[in-house]
Amino acid sequence: LHVRNLTLKAEKRPEGGGQLVAKTGVTAPFALALAATFGIFNEDPKKPVSLLQYWSTVSMVNDTDDWKKLDTWGLQQGLELTLRQSAAGTECAMQGDTICVSALLRFGGAPFAADASITTFAADGTKTGITISHTGVTTLMLPFNRSQPSMEVYASANYRQPTPGEYQGKQYVLVDHWT
Repeated sequence: LHVRNLTLKAEKRPEGGGQLVAKTGVTAPFALALAATFGIFNEDPKKPVSLLQYWSTVSMVNDTDDWKKLDTWGLQQGLELTLRQSAAGTECAMQGDTICVSALLRFGGAPFAADASITTFAADGTKTGITISHTGVTTLMLPFNRSQPSMEVYASANYRQPTPGEYQGKQYVLVDHWT
C-alpha cells in the first residue's frame, strides 16, 4: 500500500460545472480515495442540521482477483461505492444493449447492510437509473453500446448517519455522507 498526496487542480468543464483533476502516474491495479468535509449544511431550516461529508473512490483492476487486494486498500472509514464488472458466464453479464455490473456499497470498510439508494450516471452526467440496495451488494443493469471498446459510468450513494457532534464550533445532529 502506497499512500500519496495528490495536487488537485480545479477545471471548468465545457458543458458546465467543474471537476478536480490530478496526475497519478499509477498503473492497475490501484485504488484512489478522496475524503472532503464540506462543513455544516443547513439550507432548509425545517430539516436537521448536518455535517456534509464527501467520499470518493476510483479503482482500476486487471482482473476480478485484484478486487481482493483493493478491498483491503479501500476506505476503512466513511462511505465507499465501487462498480465491478460481473463475471463472464453469469446470468446477467451482458444482455442485448445492457451490461450488468455489481455495485458494492461499504461503510467503515464493511458492506452497508441497510437500504440505500444508488444513482447511476453516463459519462456526460445523464442520470441512467436509481436502484435500492438492501445488503450492500446490488446488481445494476446499465446501457451498453457494443460498438464502443469501453464505457464510462459513475454512481452515487447517500447515507444520513444519526450522529450528533460539533464542527468548527457549530452543532449538527447527523453526518450526511455522500459517495
